[in-house]
Amino acid sequence: MRARRPLAPALVWSAVGLLTAGCAAVVALPEAPGRDLYASKCHSCHRLHDPAGIDPDRWPAILDKMAEKAKLTAEEKETIRRYIEATSSK
Repeated sequence: MRARRPLAPALVWSAVGLLTAGCAAVVALPEAPGRDLYASKCHSCHRLHDPAGIDPDRWPAILDKMAEKAKLTAEEKETIRRYIEATSSK
């Protein structure tokens, strides 16, 4: 008769794998001027969102709120706004 292995370690490692897989998901951002600035400034605080995945009418309020938190200059905010406008669904 074979000895049984404890189930707990397998469950723990399965949970760790699932959690880290979710963290590894990366959004493929569309190419357009401002992409790198959007990625660097926004990803420093949270996961990135594909601009096309959010209703274009919601972006101005989101950008106003996030620009303050990210301490964007007026020029950076405008660059990101143009990027979002160029790549979001219309």
